[in-house]
Amino acid sequence: AWPISLLHLHCAVFALPDGATRETMLQQLQSDRRVALAEPLQDYSVRSTQADPYAPVQSGNERMDISAAHRISRGRGVRIALIDTGLASDHPDLRGRVDVQRNFVDGDTRRFQLDRHGTAIAGVIAANADNGVGIAGVAPEAQLLALKACWQLQEGHDDARCNSFTLAQALASAVELKANIINLSLSGPPDRLLEALAERAMREGIIVVGPDGDGPSFPGSLRD
Repeated sequence: AWPISLLHLHCAVFALPDGATRETMLQQLQSDRRVALAEPLQDYSVRSTQADPYAPVQSGNERMDISAAHRISRGRGVRIALIDTGLASDHPDLRGRVDVQRNFVDGDTRRFQLDRHGTAIAGVIAANADNGVGIAGVAPEAQLLALKACWQLQEGHDDARCNSFTLAQALASAVELKANIINLSLSGPPDRLLEALAERAMREGIIVVGPDGDGPSFPGSLRD
């Protein structure tokens, strides 16, 4: 359990007692006037591809004419909260780009540095440019807030999962850290708590970026 001061709520995760069903427990909690909302713990998946994730990156930069955009801005002073798996902050292309690292999954600092999906997304966003290594990010002078809410499912693969509890903690942290942008490269079912936190972020002037889903989904369910 933890307090969500942004929403003036106290969030708690319950284990079902023996013999109880999830639906019955939700009905009992929803009928309690002290409870603002009760919902199942939702699962989310990061958006990834089985193809080499780096292959299309530079051609995408060409189509968007990123080199011309870099003459105007390279993201200096912009704080981007990356809510994802952990990432390799010591990678040469990310050196100096990661300002904050927080882990809402576990205390495994070694695993944090080995996670693949967050590293790939961080590179697309903010990989150092003109350093002779790897790729150039869209905003190579932005500062990343690496907020681990998802865990890699197996070694050597990008597939990862998150849940509404870890994502809620990361979203609240992004707002408290005064991010300018929140990136959510993931999708899953609509969730009232996550939507409330993301909408609070948008009211604070934070841009929330995420993929559209197939049918109702978070973060595609957010209103513009």
